[in-house]
Amino acid sequence: MKWFGRSGVRNGADADGQLDDAASSAGAASEVLEIGGMRLAIALAWTVAESTSEGRRFAGKNNAYLVKDVGGETVAAAGGRQVIGMLAGGAVVGHVVPNAFVYHPLPNHRFWICLIRDGVPYPAYDQVVPAADAAQLYTNATSMAAADTRMIGDTAPAAFTLEEVLAKVRSLPRKELETLRLKKNGVQLRTVVALAALVAALAAAAQVAIQYQDQLRSERKRQDMMRALLQSQQERAAEATRIAAAKQAYEQNVARQRALFRSHSAVLPQWQQCEALRQRLPLSDWGYRPSKLTCDFGAGKATVEWQPVNLQTRVADRAHLPGILDPLDIGTRIVSTFDMPQLDPSEPEDRRVELKLARMAIADWGQAHLSGGLRQGTEEVVTVTPPADIAGLDGVHSVTLGSKQTVDVSATTSRHVLMLGEAMRFLNTFPITFTQMVWSSPSSPAHPPSSFGSKDRSHGIGHLFQITVARRYAGGSYPRRRSRHRATRCRTRKPLVREPGAPAPTRTDRVQGSHAAA
Repeated sequence: MKWFGRSGVRNGADADGQLDDAASSAGAASEVLEIGGMRLAIALAWTVAESTSEGRRFAGKNNAYLVKDVGGETVAAAGGRQVIGMLAGGAVVGHVVPNAFVYHPLPNHRFWICLIRDGVPYPAYDQVVPAADAAQLYTNATSMAAADTRMIGDTAPAAFTLEEVLAKVRSLPRKELETLRLKKNGVQLRTVVALAALVAALAAAAQVAIQYQDQLRSERKRQDMMRALLQSQQERAAEATRIAAAKQAYEQNVARQRALFRSHSAVLPQWQQCEALRQRLPLSDWGYRPSKLTCDFGAGKATVEWQPVNLQTRVADRAHLPGILDPLDIGTRIVSTFDMPQLDPSEPEDRRVELKLARMAIADWGQAHLSGGLRQGTEEVVTVTPPADIAGLDGVHSVTLGSKQTVDVSATTSRHVLMLGEAMRFLNTFPITFTQMVWSSPSSPAHPPSSFGSKDRSHGIGHLFQITVARRYAGGSYPRRRSRHRATRCRTRKPLVREPGAPAPTRTDRVQGSHAAA
């Protein structure tokens, strides 16, 4: 008989025959006992588990384990790595003697104590203990042993020695004996599959099956690669299409902005269009006179606001006003609207204007003729920037088209009003576009424009004109933008039209504007 000592498991706890320590640390004191050339693993930790997987978790990773089904219950044993591949001593004895108590002496005054019931060791009663503790464990075990329990060991009054029990074990079939052998916990599934494939390869039918599976896997892999390639090509094509569309949109935006910069001045056509509409307005109509005319070139609309001539003017007569929006609205604003045809676009003009020179020319002309009525805004550089996702691709970069600024025009006296026609012709030499013109008291005069500012105040006219937005661009191109203009005020001593019986006005009429009709 040979004894090989302990093999530590998990935390390396030393049982030293202590029941509590053995129960708390699974397989912490497993040892190897060799009898007649048969190596047995003793002092294993045993437990009742709910499943095989729970029994393996009880043993711990890479330790020895054994799982048996006894009467519908799963019993698991755990041991150290040293006993992997050996027969579980308690299970071997229980296979021959189902109810037994092993009381076997070992070297160094030790005993192997193992209580076996129904073929498996009782939990916490598979231990190696000092001789001084063996008698106490024997006494404790008798209270839990079955009635037909046999004592096994080399001590009296044992019914069988271990050599006699192992002699019967050697006659067991190999397959049956393998069910009592401890295995390594953590064997990979691929190892089992590889062994099964190796065995199957011995048969021709299995070899054909393996080849067929390989072909299927190869075909699936090829199909997966084709799908991945097709998807990648589609994604690249979609990305290329998106980038091309973004580049085209950016180029169109640059071309559109550049075309605006190359447009001709629209000052005179816009002035003439609004002036023609103003000349068609009546002095009064059904007791109402036009108080304000707005030409909105961006919206293509002209708006006329009306005011009653006197207190006898009827609200019901509003329905007869041309283009009236809501004749039933009795609010303070009485509004008519008219469509304004779009001006014919002119061919692009490829010329360049020096901004500083243009600013000085406008400032000098305005100071000389309008007493500073031409006010200029700050210079602003116009740069078209591409989206971030295409910037830098194939030469796509920001494009600086030129500079732009705003111009405000206003007239404060009759003399300045008379100069507005000349101002329009002067501004027409620059690429300027009006977005809105506003007349205060826009009724057509009874005398030609030369009567503006005449000494005979009885013929004076209070029709002032306001350019709400005008702008000038210089530096190579000229897009259209809105700019602000201050309204000016002037006074007339006599109204142009007076209803019969209406009292003479006791105060001057105020009108607003920035330009007068010429």
